Parts: sequence; structure tokens; C-alpha cells
Amino acid sequence: MQKNKERLYGSEFLLKTHHCGKINRSHQSKNVSVCGWVNKTRDLGGITFCDLRDKYGILQLNFTNFKGDLNLLKLLSLETVIQCQGVVELRPENSINPQMSTGEVELMVTQLKILSQAETLPFLPQSHTEATEDLRLRYR
Repeated sequence: MQKNKERLYGSEFLLKTHHCGKINRSHQSKNVSVCGWVNKTRDLGGITFCDLRDKYGILQLNFTNFKGDLNLLKLLSLETVIQCQGVVELRPENSINPQMSTGEVELMVTQLKILSQAETLPFLPQSHTEATEDLRLRYR
């Protein structure tokens, strides 16, 4: 019985080792695995960033060291659920965001897995844009 329990709870089945909003400077140089919703993506001409959100906060993902298929990054629409593994590094001094609890660090992604691909949304639930009542009811 103990052997089966170890297989069920072994590290190969862990989706995440940390929550996005709980990673900070003390995790520097540690390998972590996180899961969450794609909150925002930015392609700055060769460097791609993504903000990953879970119920604890937002973590910036940096794909500079990503060795996988970069076309996979084009599939990351808003609200897509992903799992990422990588090493936590301090952000460069000029890109620290004091408004975020994770603003001093970023995850240098080495592995990416899409868990659930989201279709293009007609409106973002958390945004302040005005969506008509009919539109909200149709996509509730």
C-alpha cells in the first residue's frame, strides 16, 4: 500500500511546487514549477515575457532560456492554463516592479506545458470594459 501511495504523490505527479504570488527573492536560483492562467504576454523582439496568475498573485515568466518550440508561445492566449518549470532569478535593477509582491523576481522558463487552451474571449471578466448584459449572459 505504501508503494502505491508514493507513486500517487511522487514528484512526477506534482503540477506545482510553489504558488505564483508566493515566490520572492528567497527563492533565487531554485528550480520551481508553477501553474496558472496566462494574464498577459509581451514579445519584445526576441525576448518573450508572460504574466502567470493564480489565486495568490502574478509571476513574470521569462522565455529567454526556453529550449522548446517557440511556436508554442504563440498559442498562449489570455486565460490559457499552463504549467511552467524553471529557475527563479532576480530581475535586472531597471525592471523591478515594487507594485507587485513578486516584482523583484522572474521565472526563467525551461519547460512549458499547456494544460487547457482558452478560446479568444469576447471580454475579460476582470476588466473594467463595458460589456452589454446580453453579451455577459451569452458567455456566462
